[in-house]
Amino acid sequence: MKEKILKELEKRVDIPAFPNVLARLNLILNDENADLDDVAKVVMLDPVLSGKVLSYANSSVFGNVKVDSFSTAVARLGLDELKKIAYSLKVKDVFVKLDMVDIHSFWKHNLSVAELSQRLARYVNVSEASANLAYFSGLMHDIGIIVFFYIMPGAYLDFLENFDGTLPLEQAEMEAFGIDHAELGAFFLEKKWNLPVQIVGAVRGHHLPVSTNADIQNAAGLIHIADSICRSQGFSYGVECSDSSFRSEIWEMLGFSLDDVFSIIKDMEEAVLKAETILGIS
Repeated sequence: MKEKILKELEKRVDIPAFPNVLARLNLILNDENADLDDVAKVVMLDPVLSGKVLSYANSSVFGNVKVDSFSTAVARLGLDELKKIAYSLKVKDVFVKLDMVDIHSFWKHNLSVAELSQRLARYVNVSEASANLAYFSGLMHDIGIIVFFYIMPGAYLDFLENFDGTLPLEQAEMEAFGIDHAELGAFFLEKKWNLPVQIVGAVRGHHLPVSTNADIQNAAGLIHIADSICRSQGFSYGVECSDSSFRSEIWEMLGFSLDDVFSIIKDMEEAVLKAETILGIS
């Protein structure tokens, strides 16, 4: 069944394309001579996105100190934060028309995991590249669930309605379809959106981080831990899952300490709050 699903995905033309503004943004960010003004010009081509960026720059995250121009908002955010906001909002907007999943909870979970993944990096010895990769991969780590709905809406909805949570979701998907949402999402990001192999690899491995590339493995591990923490605290995408989804060996592999737990929970609360602020939901 796996091959049938992947072939169906490859031939489908109705699945949303990678947002044009993000494609333009990636081209600029790959130019070592690009600066913040170049990025701002691209974001301004999308009036809705630029309006949301201005709104976010005026939010409680920045102490409600008001700015009244887009250029000032961009200066306040900086290059890295502006890219994160652009990705967070545009990737979410691509899939807003899907009515078989609580799209607000879904993206709140994914963005919370992205934020927490990057924050977790400071507790362990991983590179800055791993931390940044964890954010962007974390944002899209469960996109395979939405792809399942696009490819086989009736069958996947029936699957979820009969899913009792006694098994990890990814294991139940493998038994039912021969592929899980991590692999399906990675295939989609690679074949349909042409995203970098690092993001594809981290999304594919977020339940079982095994890679010969240290940055991919570390990013996938950070996403796994963040995902497990968010779900254990009730910030999930609406699917109840078995606690066995959490792999303690990944916690140990990355070098986390139990002494960090309370600080990590505080980080999670702040990550969820930031996700709500970015998305304009509660």
